[in-house]
Amino acid sequence: MSRKPLIGLVLSGGGARGAYEGGVIHYIRTGLPQENVRFDILTGTSVGAINACFLAATAHDPELQGREMRRLWEMLSPSRIYKTGALSVGKAIFQTIKHDLLGWIKEQRLDEAVPFTFYKSLQDTSPLREFLGREISWQNISKNMKKGVVGALAVSTTDIQTGQLVIFLEKDSSLNYIGTPDAVKTTITETHAMASAAIPILFPPIDIDGTYYCDGGLRQTTPISPAVALGAEKILIIALRYSPLQQKPVKKTKPPSLGHIVGKVFNSIFLDHLEYDMTMMKRMNRIIDWSTRLYGPQYLEELNKAIAKDGILKHIPRRGIRKIEELTLYPSVDIGSMAADFIKKGNLKLALWHRIFFKATQESSEADLLSYLLFDPAYLKQLFELGYEDAKRQKDRLLQFFEEDVQVGKMRRDEAPL
Repeated sequence: MSRKPLIGLVLSGGGARGAYEGGVIHYIRTGLPQENVRFDILTGTSVGAINACFLAATAHDPELQGREMRRLWEMLSPSRIYKTGALSVGKAIFQTIKHDLLGWIKEQRLDEAVPFTFYKSLQDTSPLREFLGREISWQNISKNMKKGVVGALAVSTTDIQTGQLVIFLEKDSSLNYIGTPDAVKTTITETHAMASAAIPILFPPIDIDGTYYCDGGLRQTTPISPAVALGAEKILIIALRYSPLQQKPVKKTKPPSLGHIVGKVFNSIFLDHLEYDMTMMKRMNRIIDWSTRLYGPQYLEELNKAIAKDGILKHIPRRGIRKIEELTLYPSVDIGSMAADFIKKGNLKLALWHRIFFKATQESSEADLLSYLLFDPAYLKQLFELGYEDAKRQKDRLLQFFEEDVQVGKMRRDEAPL
């Protein structure tokens, strides 16, 4: 016996690299037969949260979704992300120093603490808020959930005060969220998307009901978990790092630059957690396969009964251990190297201080840091097209992923993870 599975889409963070996600989605909506293509559960972190919100708002019209995804990314430029020019950066730094210095002087004179004015950011991202508010029909998210064309939207953020992961969730009543941390049920707006995409230091933290939040990638150690907690049985993951299996060791003949070091820090925030989570999920799938073959088709059912009886692991007994089919799409080209090549060719059409910053932090063979921050339209177009072509090369796997039903009552031997 078979039935239609709950399909989840996991979109990770990565600043400008989100254009790659856009290209993959554009192909899925314009290059595949649409009768079986659907996403019941959408989860996103950072720029992935923005893409996920857009998908939820356009889920009622797949053709429009594919067309508008391209238009959205073609419209992006630095001036639509943050206020450009050295003056805006200098103003942010000056205000921070001024307020903190004055606060320290007052403390010395009055011998008492004064309210702390925290550092906000290097960039003013008010243009991005305006862009998202204008280009995404946020009221359609709730409408589409009522129509049943999308089941849930989860946006991951980090609570700056506590340092804890906070998941904002809007969902249909038919779906249950069973996982940790507890999700905050709400109506998702551009404010939640901005909070999830607020890269610390660079972008300002976002105030939601008196609490400040920043990029969810800081604390999202298990990016796939929100989709699992919402009951996804098949998960499509769009990765934003060149497949580790394809990477070759690179010999370094000189000390790493500041840009190289910070770029690796960004990789650890935005990319490493997703790869680890995928590895753990594939490992769990293999264990379930092996155990089922060894102990019989009722093994998993009996295991979940035993876990529920013992009352351990809190949310696991309610949700149950289960096998989750996944398909991960990787970039076929190192995106950091793409950014370095783009800069070397002198294609930058940015404000002077941005060009100076990019040149100063550039590494000769790769530019991981810049690949997150380079919102140049020509570079975004390259990333978008790369995502489209990579998805196109995976057409057969995508068709199989969307067309197959979940087998109920038995485990299939051919479902072992790659």
